Amino acid sequence: MSTGHSGERRPVSNSNIILSSEQPVSTAAEAFYRNYWEPRRISPASSQLLEQRRRFIINNLMPMISEQSRILEVGVGGEGGIIGALAQFCTVHGIDVSDTAIAACLKQGLTVTKLNCDTTPLPFADAALDAVIALEVFEHFSNPQFVIEEVRRVLKPEGTVIISTPSPYTHHWPRLFYPDLFTPTNFRDFLLTNRFQTLRYNDPLLKNSYHNHPGLTAAETSFSLYWQAVKVADDDLDLLHQMARELFERRDLHGIRTRPIEALELLKQCRDIGPSSLELRTDYLCALLYRFINGCHEEFLTLFSELFDQLLHKPEKSLCAAVLRIHREAQDLGISFIDPVIAAQLETVEARL
Repeated sequence: MSTGHSGERRPVSNSNIILSSEQPVSTAAEAFYRNYWEPRRISPASSQLLEQRRRFIINNLMPMISEQSRILEVGVGGEGGIIGALAQFCTVHGIDVSDTAIAACLKQGLTVTKLNCDTTPLPFADAALDAVIALEVFEHFSNPQFVIEEVRRVLKPEGTVIISTPSPYTHHWPRLFYPDLFTPTNFRDFLLTNRFQTLRYNDPLLKNSYHNHPGLTAAETSFSLYWQAVKVADDDLDLLHQMARELFERRDLHGIRTRPIEALELLKQCRDIGPSSLELRTDYLCALLYRFINGCHEEFLTLFSELFDQLLHKPEKSLCAAVLRIHREAQDLGISFIDPVIAAQLETVEARL
């Protein structure tokens, strides 16, 4: 792959993508991507790779598709994207911000709308679509949170978003914003936080330049990562709780939790669904400690006092374990709500019961 100097348009070998732009990298997406694609003949090898990619995505990541499906592709590009292969038996629509990409798709008979997804809502009603496809596009958004919220809004219950993102070791150009978002763990957490149940697939077709590096994982040596993410219902208590617990257990190399606030948001939603189990109450209080240390005391103290009073009136093992778990989490943060003598007594009670 060769790069060009500013202002010089030189496409990637065997691709329609332009490697440099007259526009500086910025949030001005419409200007930057206006001529991001150029009409040119695609080599037989590139055409074969495009077809293999389409088959992989349709066969492995989109098993839910039927003739009745309504599908949107965001960032369809100039080669027809995935909807180019689905248009004959599904209702499809494409969105792109690039004038040249749209022109190329229109020549193929595809319905493609010009839209800047960073700033403009998707032109579909709530719960209107069965699937949304976004391949190699999220790394281009200056406002990916707005985009994923819009994707969730337009998807039907249990609708699916198919996303591919370049591996951090691909050194994709132009990665405009938030490069750390696209590590496998961080992007999974981004999807979980936005209430998507996710599966990740390593790239089955292409590897990046570090594929022979002995210390890298298959995900790190993949050219791209593929994500199949299913919209979780707002009232799916069990699944939302499971996702919150995964986020809460995320730790860095020092053993410090990295996603307690993201977990807390999902746990709040779980509590709004219906009566809370002891397990959910305990998880919520443990996560709430990470608001407590930043000055938000009232809710935690109220809920913890209620749980502690319940334990005093009914010293069951499950209640002992819950209070002690919260106590230990607080100790990890350098705070304590229970006298050490009482804590030791609780541990004895828990062991005896």
